[in-house]
This record gives sequence, structure tokens and C-alpha cells, in this order.
Amino acid sequence: MPTFVLHAQRTPQVLLRGLVEVHKRAIEIERMTAEPGKARKVPRISITVAENPEGARRMAANLEKIVEVASVEMRE
Repeated sequence: MPTFVLHAQRTPQVLLRGLVEVHKRAIEIERMTAEPGKARKVPRISITVAENPEGARRMAANLEKIVEVASVEMRE
């Protein structure tokens, strides 16, 4: 199962917008965590989903388009 690690600006909308991206595609979330990143102003959000590799790549590309997201790392 792919896990997406988002490094984002500290805004409440980031978590919601990440959830909306997953929900629009009707993808099941296995696990989701949010924690302060190494730099206090850049929270780290991890989302583990049940998705095939191609769908995971598309989802990573869409998550990167969220304005508040600085970077997306995909782990398999």
C-alpha cells in the first residue's frame, strides 16, 4: 500500500484538502497521521491508502497541486 508524506504550510485547510483528494477518488484510507515536522512551521501529514501503483502516482500528482503543500513523497 502506498503512503504519501506531505510537507505542508501550517494551515487548517491542508488536512481537509488532502482528505477531499482521496475522497473524490473513492480510495480507502488505511491510516492517516499528522505531526509537527522537523521545522515547526512545516507539518508532516502521512496518508496510507489502498491503491494500485498507477492510481497512486496520479494521486501524488494531484496532492502536489494543493497550494499549501510544499512537497509530496510517495513510499511503497
